Amino acid sequence: MGRSKINIYLALSLISMAVIFYLSLCEIDIRTPGFSSGDKLLHMLAYGVLACLIYMALKEAGVARSRALALAFASSFAYGLCNETLQYFLPWREADVLDMTANGVGAFFFPLVLWYRGY
Repeated sequence: MGRSKINIYLALSLISMAVIFYLSLCEIDIRTPGFSSGDKLLHMLAYGVLACLIYMALKEAGVARSRALALAFASSFAYGLCNETLQYFLPWREADVLDMTANGVGAFFFPLVLWYRGY
């Protein structure tokens, strides 16, 4: 069962990355000046779920918990950084430091909850 769990978590991670990438490229008509808490919560959720899926895949692959936690955070955060950088070059999108911060907060705290719960 372990190998199939790895494949499931890996597939879900890749699907999550594809959805995030697609949404990063979409043209958004709604412009909200300043800080939008709903938008930041969505960023935390998206990158937090991604980091959790990566963490679980690494754990099922036999990677030590603390190393899996660090790798899950680093890879999810790096993916968010790449998406924000891409948005900088799209005329209908903009890169936002607060979005990047929300990405990092989600990528850090979501898998940390799993880690603290002993998974």
